[in-house]
Amino acid sequence: MSQQENYDWIKAFKELKELVKGYRNNQKGLIKLLETAGIDVPSDEYPEKNKVPLEHMDPFSFLSLINKHPNAYRRSEFVNKILGKEILNTEIEHFAGVPTSQGTAALFFPYRYHRKDGDIEKLWDLFECMDDPSKITAQMFQEVLSIHSVGFSKLTQGLFWYAPELYLPIDGQTTPYLIDINFPQAYKIKNANSYSVAWQEYQRCLSQIRQAYTQPFAKISFEAWLQNGKKYSAAQAIQYLEKRYGAPIGSTHIQVFKNRLNREIAVDPSLKSVKIFIELMPTVDFFPNIDRVYGISDKRNQHLDTYSEHLGTVNSAVLLKNLTEETLKLLCDWYERPESGGLKERVDQFLSQWAVSSISKLKFKNYYQLNQYDSFARWIDLFDISMGATYGNNFHVWQPQDEKKEHREHIVYQYENKYAWQKSFGQTFDEAFETVKQRVQAVVEFVRNGQFIEIEKIELNDALKWKIAFVYQDFAKPKVYPFFSKEDLKRLGYKSIVNSSSFSYMAAYEQLDVDRQGKDYFEYVKQLNQRILEARMHEMGKKIAKKNNIDEGQQDMNKISHALNRILFGAAGTGKTYNTVNHALAILQGTDIETIREKERTDGRQQLKKDFEKFRADGRIEFVTFHQSFSYEDFVEGIRAETDNGSISYSVQPGLFKIICDRARENKKVMKDLGVRSEANVWKLSIGDLSTRQYCFAHNEIRVGWGETGDLSLKETKYSQGYTQFSSTDHHTLEQFISGVEIGDVVVCLKSTSEICAVGVVTGDYFFDTQLPSEVREDYLHCRNVNWILKDLEFNIRALNGGVGLTLKTMYRLWRFTWNDLLQALNQEGYLLSQDNENPEPFVLIIDEINRGNISRIFGELITLIEDSKRAGNEESLSVKLPYSKKEFSVPKNLYIIGTMNSSDRSLTGLDIALRRRFTFIEMPPKPKLLKNVIIEGVNIGKLLEVINQRIEVLLDRDHCIGHANFMSLKENPTLEHLAGIFKQKIIPQLQEYFFDDWAKINLVFFNNGMIVEDKEINISGLFPANIEQDMHYSEQKKIWKIETEAFKTIDAFTKILGSKS
Repeated sequence: MSQQENYDWIKAFKELKELVKGYRNNQKGLIKLLETAGIDVPSDEYPEKNKVPLEHMDPFSFLSLINKHPNAYRRSEFVNKILGKEILNTEIEHFAGVPTSQGTAALFFPYRYHRKDGDIEKLWDLFECMDDPSKITAQMFQEVLSIHSVGFSKLTQGLFWYAPELYLPIDGQTTPYLIDINFPQAYKIKNANSYSVAWQEYQRCLSQIRQAYTQPFAKISFEAWLQNGKKYSAAQAIQYLEKRYGAPIGSTHIQVFKNRLNREIAVDPSLKSVKIFIELMPTVDFFPNIDRVYGISDKRNQHLDTYSEHLGTVNSAVLLKNLTEETLKLLCDWYERPESGGLKERVDQFLSQWAVSSISKLKFKNYYQLNQYDSFARWIDLFDISMGATYGNNFHVWQPQDEKKEHREHIVYQYENKYAWQKSFGQTFDEAFETVKQRVQAVVEFVRNGQFIEIEKIELNDALKWKIAFVYQDFAKPKVYPFFSKEDLKRLGYKSIVNSSSFSYMAAYEQLDVDRQGKDYFEYVKQLNQRILEARMHEMGKKIAKKNNIDEGQQDMNKISHALNRILFGAAGTGKTYNTVNHALAILQGTDIETIREKERTDGRQQLKKDFEKFRADGRIEFVTFHQSFSYEDFVEGIRAETDNGSISYSVQPGLFKIICDRARENKKVMKDLGVRSEANVWKLSIGDLSTRQYCFAHNEIRVGWGETGDLSLKETKYSQGYTQFSSTDHHTLEQFISGVEIGDVVVCLKSTSEICAVGVVTGDYFFDTQLPSEVREDYLHCRNVNWILKDLEFNIRALNGGVGLTLKTMYRLWRFTWNDLLQALNQEGYLLSQDNENPEPFVLIIDEINRGNISRIFGELITLIEDSKRAGNEESLSVKLPYSKKEFSVPKNLYIIGTMNSSDRSLTGLDIALRRRFTFIEMPPKPKLLKNVIIEGVNIGKLLEVINQRIEVLLDRDHCIGHANFMSLKENPTLEHLAGIFKQKIIPQLQEYFFDDWAKINLVFFNNGMIVEDKEINISGLFPANIEQDMHYSEQKKIWKIETEAFKTIDAFTKILGSKS
């Protein structure tokens, strides 16, 4: 919207006011004026949810229905049409500062079932008195405010539209501005609890503004609009969204919120002005706020790929700008309705503005404008699932964005005077546009008459004409589907139709309609859209990973260096999880995959498994399976409740990823030299008085009191009076000292609540000292041997302990830091315990089904840290502060991550793009050759699998082939019965999922071998009423299939799969 004020609207609205005055007794005529101008008039409801034509209209609703259109050009056109003259120049931006109404709440009265007698008459009474405020009584104003659907802001907006010299809107736009110019009472009036004083207070406020501010109310409204648009910041928007939705996830670059429908809203906090990402195309009310529409794969804020599930590169998204708090609230309200953004809502909105009758009046300025999203062709283009970038030449006439192209020579297009057009459509721009317009009208006429074949003949861009046909078809009997590219039709499984020499879009749509099988049209389209998105995401991921992709059969076996992050991907049953053992052993044993395979051939699989389990027992391998409910708290760290002596406490517990990272970070040489065990616990210990402490340091011991208990290594001691006299807390401390502390654990000796004075490693089990040394306090008889590696320290441990001081309790585990954290902190203070750890032992984390987890939720901010260059110790290493423990964390460079991914899993939306960029992909294709020696009654099982997969590749794609692992058990049990069981229990169910229960295609995969047959016994016409075809789109052509169990009993059916067309 231009930031130049223009008050031509005042004159136009005055004329509208004079026109409306004559329609109080002809309200249907007022509605007709709106409809004739092309304005969509909402239906009434009576009774509730029963739509009926609207028959009543008041002056304020009349103007509100005009002002609900956010595009100034369209509003100007509507006003001109209603008044029958060009009073507003549509080439000039109007209405800056004029409040617009919310399209879904434009009427000033409720539905008929909720309407009170006299509601509409009260609105007419106020309208007829408003030119003389003295005629308006407090009661009249109060009664209008009491109408359901009318609020103070909305009513003052209506008064301002008709009489801006007398009234100023007190709404979300003007109130902040009035407060800034020292009129805080505006806010009080707007939010007053009592309607009874609203009129007097409103008049008093207007009077004070007139006295203090000489400019007209229209100017104030404009200034408020201008200032409000500038002032609303990203920080304010985040504050509002936090209040509405709670804490976001993200970073300083993006903040992502979720509403109750799991829809995401994202804000870039680094910007001063607010810009908001949403995942749905908004209503036309927000079209002026659209900054950009991002299609699948369009580059955007890169941090969305890390922190968002739905707004990253793999999805489409919409970026909105120039929002105020009021418009943000309206946006959030709309975003929380389940039907919002749905295809039906979008079609209805389009048709409300571009009814069939409006096409004959179409002008180029409203035909296609790149950033005018309610222009005809630009809006039509958004019905493609891709959305995103659009190109003017697809619409045959356009205004190039690059003026340098205006006079260039082109064989197909003409560029002249800032316009461009397709030469075959006309010699001049005007002639070309008229041709386009006529053909658009022809498409609409043909689709309305069901003449789909004629549409194929019209010379318009295929996508354009079928988008037009889609939106203008009769949705009571829909035949056109919103899929406008051959690639998308292939993704839906119609490759054979697309590849046919006689391909037509209508042929594809007819097959789609047959396959719909009576399902609700819009729900069916939604399911198909999801399939396309999944396929596109998968293709994108494969493209991104292509530079790192490796086929196992093509690896350079001379190279022993291993990728830090790798994913084994392939169809189900190709041995991905099986091969993680090989890859892990190759890493841990410092060799290559081929050497491991050779070892498997010579020593057997059991030896590999034995080696694998040994590494796992040593803590060098961890295995986890991702699933939808797996979270950051499970994987990295989270807060856990613990019961200690009957009381519940909460501590931060590491997840599997942090555990293995800490383990990999440990300096094994130092630990071995010092006797520290892997994953050692660190214990705080207080040792009595100074004399006792010095004795312990000199004799490598730790001691605690309560010696009266006697020797606790004897079972009977716990029943003695000496033991039972002490509290349960004392008993717990003794248990920790005796059995909780393990050999190889670390103890730190307390000097004060902030400092430790010694560090030791436990070297021996518990013993009871019956010969009390003279230097030791008399009750300090419970002992263990330690190696004091550091003594006489003055080391402040508070920072390492999360800012928390140590308590006076004799002994307890310190969970806020690890031995490795302590080691690094001591080294930094000059207590050099560690030596260079240049070649640390490798560790392996195996993540099975990695694409089943919510990657953003599981990895969180750590997604960047797993990159090779960002690992600890590298030049570009990064660390983050973990949210629970508040500790700095980085990923060690000796941790290898192996993931598996089932590329045929249709329940997923593909692997997160943020993860794809950080992994090497190793394809695990089906290997029929592994089955070449399996022969069952003359049928070669390797050849059988190869033929099946060739057919699946043609009908679907290679990602959905059948894996050889399904048949490997035949090596041990090569019988027909076992083969039949594999087909019935594994192969057919897999194919059902892959082909979405399209039994005809499954039958093609089996070469019509008789396993899948049409059930001749079911007569559809006998099952349903005579009108089933019209009501549910069923027909006698529908086939019902069944599995023929007898076919599995002989080898003939399997032989037929191998195929022969003769």
